[in-house]
Amino acid sequence: MREKVEGLDFEPVDGLGHMPQFVEPERVVAFIKRIARRAFSDAASPRVHDNFNEPSG
Repeated sequence: MREKVEGLDFEPVDGLGHMPQFVEPERVVAFIKRIARRAFSDAASPRVHDNFNEPSG
């Protein structure tokens, strides 16, 4: 998938199954915070769309 999606953030965790948030919650929270920082940083994301006004530009 990394070859197909530019900037994909992936953190493999062996042996945790499909519910890693119960086994290693701190690690999962750190991953979510890292993704959120990138998604909501000024450089990485466009301005929030105002649904009550027409988009400009």
